[in-house]
Amino acid sequence: DDKAVLVGKGQNESPLPRALVSDPKKLSLNYEFVDLGYGRITGRHCRFIGIKPKDGYRYGYRICIDKTSGLPLKSELVDENGAAIEQVMFTRLIVGELIDDSLLVSKVDATNFKWLVQNESKPGAGLAARRWVAKEVPPGFEIPPNGVQIIGEGENAADHVIFSDGLASVSVFAEPSDASKAGLEGLSNIGAVNAFGTRVGNHNITVVGEVPSATVELIARSIEFVATDQP
Repeated sequence: DDKAVLVGKGQNESPLPRALVSDPKKLSLNYEFVDLGYGRITGRHCRFIGIKPKDGYRYGYRICIDKTSGLPLKSELVDENGAAIEQVMFTRLIVGELIDDSLLVSKVDATNFKWLVQNESKPGAGLAARRWVAKEVPPGFEIPPNGVQIIGEGENAADHVIFSDGLASVSVFAEPSDASKAGLEGLSNIGAVNAFGTRVGNHNITVVGEVPSATVELIARSIEFVATDQP
């Protein structure tokens, strides 16, 4: 509705979890891995793995791993009752062929949109992490590299801080309040995404992520502004 495009460096986020091969030991602190046996997806043999959270602050996964290539062929995001709330899967897979550049061109025309560029390296990016502090976050959630960014320029610039446990991630947006545009108040939900909005001083705080509502509310209610002039 705002006709805005947010541009920034990727956080290696994917609907098919990559952290499973990067740091499984760290993930095991907050998730339990369960062998769910074998099956077939797109005619290929795969092994099903369940990833169950050890608390109510993150969702679980059911993932089907291709026996031959090791590629995840299917990923389901599941709630605390084991019900799938989001699903990503291949319906056709060809391994080893080149991808034509034309297939990577966006079909969305954003020429008349407002472009907001995130920049974690510009002066003041480190200050955002010190200005906005979450006094309480679920176990395992921390700010990853490049997890602190500034959106926009000047007095209207907003801070963006990411918290992640390696699989789940939560974004915290702190933007100056605008009398012409009310900020989100309380809880909002679209599919697997939960958001919680509140106000701290003269800033609107929005916490959003594919996590249970308890997670975004906990972080949002613990956000504090810490004034500092330290480098």
